[in-house]
Amino acid sequence: AKESNAALVGDKRYIIGGNNGNWLNTIDSLDLLTGKWKIEAKMSTTWNDPAVVSHGGIIYIYEKGKIFTFDIGKNEVKSYRVDLDVQGPDLHVWNGYLFIIGGYNEHLYTKKPIAGCFKIDLNQFDKTEILERFTF
Repeated sequence: AKESNAALVGDKRYIIGGNNGNWLNTIDSLDLLTGKWKIEAKMSTTWNDPAVVSHGGIIYIYEKGKIFTFDIGKNEVKSYRVDLDVQGPDLHVWNGYLFIIGGYNEHLYTKKPIAGCFKIDLNQFDKTEILERFTF
């Protein structure tokens, strides 16, 4: 019912944000072995339609010019600003890079599709200023 995006890490499915009558600010998990749900984190912001991908125990989340990293092992979320005016893209990780693919720009009541692909070296997150950091 949440209309959300999710990532699979190990035996857990992590559900990011979504809508269940209201926009949600949680990261929930479903343990696929036990069938148990858990609220992993409550954020200060809501995610309307985040793009989500996991790689190496980290979930990458993109929405509205921000990238969030959720380190599962450390229970830590960091946010970074990126200079992209893209909504609704897909995320992929390949060969050490995070790819932000497609999406659209919205202006007033029109949506213009984007055919572009943006590439970010995963090592850059260690060198980039963190906007916010949350530990749980």
